[in-house]
Parts: sequence; C-alpha cells; structure tokens
Amino acid sequence: MVESREATAVVDAQGMFGHLAGDQAMQIAIDRSKAFGVGVVAVRNSFHFGPAGRYTQQASEHGCIGIAMCNTKPMMPAPGGIERLVGNNPISIGLPAAEGPDFLFDMALSEAALGKIRVAEREGKAIPSTWAVDRDGLPTTDPKAAIEGMLLPSGGVKGFGLSLAINLMSSLLSQGPGGEDVAPLYGDLAKPFLCSLLFMAIDIGHFRPEAEFRAAAATELAKIRRSKSRGAVWNFTTTRRRIENVHERRNHSERFQ
Repeated sequence: MVESREATAVVDAQGMFGHLAGDQAMQIAIDRSKAFGVGVVAVRNSFHFGPAGRYTQQASEHGCIGIAMCNTKPMMPAPGGIERLVGNNPISIGLPAAEGPDFLFDMALSEAALGKIRVAEREGKAIPSTWAVDRDGLPTTDPKAAIEGMLLPSGGVKGFGLSLAINLMSSLLSQGPGGEDVAPLYGDLAKPFLCSLLFMAIDIGHFRPEAEFRAAAATELAKIRRSKSRGAVWNFTTTRRRIENVHERRNHSERFQ
C-alpha cells in the first residue's frame, strides 16, 4: 500500500495476479466503507483481474454496494475513428437483496468479445458487421479483418465514453498504466502485462437499515422476473450459477494465499 487516507488507498500490485490484488483491494474498500460510509481503492501495476463481478459480489456479501473496473490495452476507436484509443474495459456493479440472487451486473464495453470473433475465424464463419471494423475503419463481416482491425464499442459513443472514463479513473487515480501503456495480454512475453484497477464499496448501513434495503432490492428484482415479454423470459439461473462459481474460485484462491 503506497497511499492510505481515511476512506481511500492506493496499492501497487507489483505484477501480482489480479485476482489476489483485487480480493485484497476490495476488502480494504469494504473495511474503509464500514468506518466512513464509502471506501475507494486504486491499484496499479496489476495483472488482469478476471471477471469484475467477483469483487462486487464480495462487497455485497458484506452489506455493501460494490463497483469494480479495470483498463485493458486499446482495442476500440472513437466513433468513426481509425485508431485504437480505448480498451474493452470491464465494469461491474453489485448489491445485496433479501431473496433470490443478489443483483450483479458485469460487462465489458465492446459490442462482442474478441474471443467470439476468434471462434468465428476458426470455424470459417462470418460475424455481424456491428462487431468490428477493419484497419481502415470500415465495418466488416470477416473475422480475420476484424482481429487485425478494431472492436466496436457497445452502444457507439456511449460505450466509448464509458470505456474512456474507466481508463481515466483507473489509471489516473492509481498513477498506473493507462491507454497505450497497457501491454497486450498475449503480446511480447518479455514485456509484462500490467494494468490499473479501481474498487469502490458503499456501506448500505450508512444510508438506511441494511435489511430494509435488501427487502426493497428484492422487490425491485422480483418485478424484473415477473415482467411481461414477447415470449422470452428473464432467467436468473445463469446469474446464480456465476455467483456460485465466483464463490468457488475465491475459496480456491484463498487456499493458496
């Protein structure tokens, strides 16, 4: 820990696996939030931290709203651009509910994951033209051209703006790698992949009784599950399974700390 104040801290992970750095950083944020209502921890020089939902679930288990984000190497252009400017940066928000699974939102900011495009290339299949552009910034359905080109942000300028905000907050608060300083995850092995992380915990008890909040959250989530549709039905099974997997992975990693 290189900086520590009342509700905030900055941690230098020194190349540590992001899962370990993230677990520790979110726990610091949670502990600070219990004293000050909110805790914010920025981490620099970390390896990628995997699913962002791992850490927001950690916060919700302690009666907090959790927010986690991370920057990656630039992979997406500005709308209409032909230059990689921002990464496919992930963000997650989680909060506890009284019944059913907690609310857990976890997404990266590209229209489609690069992994899906690589699968399409291996299988010789075309991709939707909304997923990526080629080197000249033109929409493409060719996965090879997409890999050589750039991913497109989800929601156009909205996704680009949010991804840019994640990069700015993570790197500038931690004084860590950002933008072009983030190396490719599968690039030159002589150059370590180092990125910047940011974790926030908001203690619910500082705002209202936690049980009251959990009950209200459960009521709102139940409305989603009961909402009418044209045929498809909201299914929280996948979310619950992901949460269980998060628990399993965290318990496994703790045995090696």
